[in-house]
Amino acid sequence: MRGDETIVPPLTHKFDKETPLQIAVVTYWVLNAVVLIVGTPLLALLLLAIVPELVAPLLVVYAMWAFGVESDIHNKGGWGRDSWGLGLWFSKSPVWNHFRNYFRAHLVKTADLPDDKNFIFAVHPHGVYLLGIFANITGNRPVFYKTFGSHLRLRLATLPINFRLPGWREFFLSLGGIGVDKKSLEYVLTEKSKSDPSKAAGNISLLVVGGADEFTLMEPNTMDLVLNKRKGFVKLALTTGASLVPVISFGENETWKQSDSKWFKNVNAFTKKFAHFVLPALEGRFGVPIIPFAAQLVTVVGKPIDVEQIANPTEEQIDALHSRYIKELVELYETYKEDFFKDRIRDLRLVQ
Repeated sequence: MRGDETIVPPLTHKFDKETPLQIAVVTYWVLNAVVLIVGTPLLALLLLAIVPELVAPLLVVYAMWAFGVESDIHNKGGWGRDSWGLGLWFSKSPVWNHFRNYFRAHLVKTADLPDDKNFIFAVHPHGVYLLGIFANITGNRPVFYKTFGSHLRLRLATLPINFRLPGWREFFLSLGGIGVDKKSLEYVLTEKSKSDPSKAAGNISLLVVGGADEFTLMEPNTMDLVLNKRKGFVKLALTTGASLVPVISFGENETWKQSDSKWFKNVNAFTKKFAHFVLPALEGRFGVPIIPFAAQLVTVVGKPIDVEQIANPTEEQIDALHSRYIKELVELYETYKEDFFKDRIRDLRLVQ
């Protein structure tokens, strides 16, 4: 045990033996995007054809609500904000216990999170589907809040397009989703406590810093990070005064293997350049791309770096905080690599 370290569940915990249900739950998670993005409108059209007099008014009401009343909700704290307080039921479902058992997931707390701050959780590595973050944080909220404090409120920052797709928008909002754009993040990271306006609200914004560039570098037993050129999250911390928290999910890159297909690599180079996304070209368990390998997922939350709010930080101030953040991240990695990254081919590298 190191200092204020808490590991949930303890490393001595005996996880349930693997079952077909665990594999089914994990596979559903992987297919969730297809199921919701494609399935939701198809189901709506089917029901509309069967009972149009009932379904048509409901669709009109839904459209008015989702794309009228709530059209800007991802820029105003999402469903998890105090004035609404609903919508987190999905990520609290006990079905995700099977997900955590499959990956033998552990959450590691290394320091307390003060109740008078807002926080940026900078997550590494990107991986494919953020399996470690879901297993240990966004899909494990009761345990996370019990471990770190009930005063906190989680937000997962994602692309605004995710809030324009019926079914898929509700999924992200249920995870505490907010837009990853500046307006949305500043709203959350400058929010004050309603009971004590002199304190911050205790909001946590999870940012996956490496993005699509980092995904393309993913290889099992490595941790190559795109961080040298990523300074936007550091500037955001300075302009909002939010504390920076390094977060490492060990095992994330071991859940899939990248395909060696030259054709797929060329396609991804094109889509990344012109559309800013990449298509997963993966090799999975049992030879099935949609089933990830059952790597152990351990998410380590580092100690917060307090940041003094500066409305217009200089490049020197941004670079100084960026360097300090990298130092803290590397120290966190060095502390836990022998515990949770024993089979590494090489150590953490900052490649871009």
